Amino acid sequence: MLIQDASQLKFEAFIIIFKSYFPEYEVVQLGAANQESIAGADRNLLGQPFELVTYILKNSTLHIDDESGLVHLATALGTKCIGLFGPTKPDVFGYKQNVNIYTDVCPSCAYNTSRWNSRCLRGMKKPVCMYSITPEMVMEQVRMYLSCNEHGEEYAQV
Repeated sequence: MLIQDASQLKFEAFIIIFKSYFPEYEVVQLGAANQESIAGADRNLLGQPFELVTYILKNSTLHIDDESGLVHLATALGTKCIGLFGPTKPDVFGYKQNVNIYTDVCPSCAYNTSRWNSRCLRGMKKPVCMYSITPEMVMEQVRMYLSCNEHGEEYAQV
């Protein structure tokens, strides 16, 4: 099973929880044209031109994603991100201004083989490094960030 597919299911569960707390926010899915749509997203903008993706990220309240190029781009544009780390570690690929979620349930396997980002090196169908990050863990950070943002307060990751 691809690691991207593993996180797909978690994003669907997260959107359900998120919408129950924040129905006024629009959830926009960005990514490559060949990615699977995430159920519950208000807009699916997969495969869009780089310029449009950049505009959307720049004007977003928050970007939530696995550690990826879009997190790096959003951070460069000044958009707060919640980055989910599994095979890669936040102390190497994360940013101190973002919320970096990493459970440390197994050692980082990034770059140990050429297939590290498409297959769990432990042979697990559901990579524990990504599946140990629950939608509830992410939602806790989102709620705290949006609450601070509403009140004009500085958010510090717990």
